[in-house]
Amino acid sequence: MPELPEAETIVRHVAPRLVRARIARVVHLRRDILVHGPRRAPGWLIGARVQGVTRRGKRPIILFEGGQGLIVFLGMSGYLGVHAADDAVRPHTHLRLALDNGRRELRFADTRRFGGLSFFESWNGVTPAGLADLGLEPLEMTAGQFRQALGRDRQVKALLMDQHAVAGLGNIYCDEALHRAGVHPREVACALDDGRRARLYRAIRDVLRAAIRHEGTTIINFAHPDGPGQFKERLRAYGRAGAPCGTCRTPIVREVIAGRSSFYCPRCQHLSEY
Repeated sequence: MPELPEAETIVRHVAPRLVRARIARVVHLRRDILVHGPRRAPGWLIGARVQGVTRRGKRPIILFEGGQGLIVFLGMSGYLGVHAADDAVRPHTHLRLALDNGRRELRFADTRRFGGLSFFESWNGVTPAGLADLGLEPLEMTAGQFRQALGRDRQVKALLMDQHAVAGLGNIYCDEALHRAGVHPREVACALDDGRRARLYRAIRDVLRAAIRHEGTTIINFAHPDGPGQFKERLRAYGRAGAPCGTCRTPIVREVIAGRSSFYCPRCQHLSEY
């Protein structure tokens, strides 16, 4: 499932090809992928010029000069890219928007269809639906904000994966950050001492930045417009059950935690007894 580094990678690849482009026409739109509003392309879309491409949590956002926008929910297998109009169309492409003279297209595909799209008219001082439910942005949050977010009686991994608390973290980068910080995923968040909170704060930011540098993690089907992500080779915990921990050589354990397959080192990430 694409997480923050994958969404950021898509934004960085799409933005140079999309900014200043004008939407010429809707080539194809599967209406049932539209959420948070009418299931049709808005009237303002044709002729709208792209002002910028940004991101909030795991969600890329295309901003138009008139103040309107398009939020992209990548779900488990979402893809967003700009292609030549005569490029082969990948299966499960649900949106194609012709750009400028029609020689290029913005395309959104989603094989498993857990993703979607949401148009909004303008900010108007109110956060659009689809963004209003998101918590802290992990690369922008302060240590104090993070400490406050952890002040809940929940397992730390479950809390970190809650997009209402911290936006952008999923299974891969939670496991990686917890391993780097030496925190067991079942630890109670509010019971973490100051040292472990500080280590976890740094680890989250470090692992996200490293994953962005390597353009995300491709396990099965994530790809940005120019290829797969390369961070898989640098994973220390996620997906490495039975492999030796890089720190202490103890085999990595797989366990279902917070409803997800979780990977950790039972020695480096010893569970506290309260």
